Amino acid sequence: MNHFRLPAIATMLMVALTLLAQQTATARGYSEEQDQSQNGAPVAAPTIEQHLKLLSAKLDLTAEQQAKIRPILQRMQDESQNVMRDTSLSDQARHDKMKSVRDQADKRVRPILDKEQKKKLDELEQEPHPEPHGDVNGATQPPQ
Repeated sequence: MNHFRLPAIATMLMVALTLLAQQTATARGYSEEQDQSQNGAPVAAPTIEQHLKLLSAKLDLTAEQQAKIRPILQRMQDESQNVMRDTSLSDQARHDKMKSVRDQADKRVRPILDKEQKKKLDELEQEPHPEPHGDVNGATQPPQ
């Protein structure tokens, strides 16, 4: 069971990191890393607050848990941005570093959650993510 849990968590955190990194890069005018939808139009990634809101809704986080998780998401986003901006990395090295950042964030978040929330997180990570760079509500942003 644990063999399946870690890759699922890593996948969810990887998507979250990528989305957060792209959102911040776009907001700061860093267009080199800007994501494109399938039709080539820019797509906005969720902010830390949107990501936290989604996790709060799915996991029933308390205000105290949200306050503890927010800096973890911020750190994950900052580290993700650094990885995405590092042009010296190969695709595989970038992928490996992003996985490491996600795994570290997961290790920091899990102790904050209770047993039921951890179970819900496991289930959330198992869900397919059909549009990984779209809105956190499942809808993509309209072209700007």
